[in-house]
Amino acid sequence: MANTIGNYLNPKESIIIPSAVTLFEKVRPGLQTFIAMRIREDGALEVAGRDAGRLVVVLQGKSEYEYFLLVDVDQKDLLKKKLQIENADIRSDADRLDWFQLYYSKNEAFSEISELLKKLEIKCDVSFL
Repeated sequence: MANTIGNYLNPKESIIIPSAVTLFEKVRPGLQTFIAMRIREDGALEVAGRDAGRLVVVLQGKSEYEYFLLVDVDQKDLLKKKLQIENADIRSDADRLDWFQLYYSKNEAFSEISELLKKLEIKCDVSFL
């Protein structure tokens, strides 16, 4: 996994399994954007993003803007089942992170993942700070 930002050791298999991936990161004049997905310690799936820079000050009146999407464990398991219908290779959290990194590594990752969850009828909490 190219942009892994967190790992944990699976004691049953004694291999490193990614627990977080970077979906998008770009620095350009006036704007820095970072979006990541991780499996939290409680097992929930989280997408977190941060925009910062002069453009954010102009648009939001503050130097940074953060956004979060949280899918609890039960809904995460339902998401896996629904994704497996067309993607049988998704068997674990690591597989799910790989899949999202493969298909959602772009600036629109947060909004497109939100749309996917809505389409699949997966409940999630979304917040903006």
